[in-house]
Amino acid sequence: MAETKLSAYRKLEIEDYTTWLHQDYFEDSYCIDPFILIAAEGLTKSCDNYGDAYKAMIEYADDLFHIFINMKEIDTLNSPEVRYSVAHELGHYFIPEHHAKLMTEGMLTLSNGELMASRDIYEKEAEFFASCLLMPRKHFLHDIEAEELSFNRVVSLAEKYNVSLTAILLRYQYLSNTPMMIICSRDGVKGWRSKSRDFPYYNLNLGENYEAPASTAPQLYFSRNIAVTNETRNIPADLWFNPKTEAEHLLTFREFNFLQKTARQVITVVWKNP
Repeated sequence: MAETKLSAYRKLEIEDYTTWLHQDYFEDSYCIDPFILIAAEGLTKSCDNYGDAYKAMIEYADDLFHIFINMKEIDTLNSPEVRYSVAHELGHYFIPEHHAKLMTEGMLTLSNGELMASRDIYEKEAEFFASCLLMPRKHFLHDIEAEELSFNRVVSLAEKYNVSLTAILLRYQYLSNTPMMIICSRDGVKGWRSKSRDFPYYNLNLGENYEAPASTAPQLYFSRNIAVTNETRNIPADLWFNPKTEAEHLLTFREFNFLQKTARQVITVVWKNP
C-alpha cells in the first residue's frame, strides 16, 4: 500500500464493502445512518470539543474500538460534517487492512488537513469508503441520470443524502459519464482540483501565486469582490486552460460556481458541453 493514488480496482473493492453493509443493515435504502453501524458492531463513541486536533478519530484499546467525534462548533450528530467524519472512521474499521493496522498499532496517523491533497493512502481509502457508504451507487446513479447537472441539482442531492455539496460533486464525478473537473480556488492559498479521466485538460492557467485566471468567477470575487453567482453558463476553453491547437480553442464547456464563505474558497465545476 505504498502508492498514494487509488486504482480503479481498489475503488471497486472498497465500494464492495459498502454494498455489503447497505444490504445487511439498510435494506438497500439510500438513507444511511452511520451510527447504526457503530451500534451494530459494538463500537463505542464519545462526543466532545476536541479543539482542532481532528474531526473524528478511531482508536483500538483494551479489545474495544472507540470513535471520538469532535463537536466543536457543531450542535447535532446528524450534520453532514459529522456524518461524513464518522463514515470515514468506519472506513478504517471495515476496510480489512485498516482494521488489522488498528489492532496492531492502536490508531492510525491523524490527518486534519486537506484530504483532497493528502498523500496518506489510508486517508484516501477511508474518504472513498465514506463517499460510497453515504451515497449508494444504485440510488445515486438513478438520481444523476434523472436531471442535468446544475448548482440547484447538487443542492437537492446534498439535502437528500445529507452530505456536503463537495461530497456530492466528487461522487457525481466518479459515477457520471460526463467529462468534468472540480476546481477549488482559495484566497491567496493553493487549492485543489479533481477531474474525471476523460476530461480533456488537466493543467490550469493559474498565476504564480496559484490565483485563478482573470475573468473567472473566483478571481473576480477575490480581487474585485464581485459576487459569485450559481448560474450555469457556457465558457470557452481558454477561460481556465491553455488550448494548444485550433480544435482545442474551439471547445466550449459548461460551468457553475459557488462560494464557501467561511472557508474563503470558491468551488468551480466545469464539464464538457454536449
